[in-house]
Amino acid sequence: MSLNALQHARDVSVQHFWSKNRDLFEQAWSEWETRKGAELPQLDTSLFDTQLRGAVEQAWADPTTESGVKNR
Repeated sequence: MSLNALQHARDVSVQHFWSKNRDLFEQAWSEWETRKGAELPQLDTSLFDTQLRGAVEQAWADPTTESGVKNR
């Protein structure tokens, strides 16, 4: 599979993920907004396992390495 075809497949699957989970994200965002005055955790890459974060970053740079994300 060519890099272009992998990118297209990723684009489709990413769009499907966001569409499928739209209500969940909207509800979570609404809850976040109503609670933001409370002490909430900082949302940054420190929330992710270091190895997983590295695998995800590598997969975005080179889609042929996406299987590395599944193994984390």
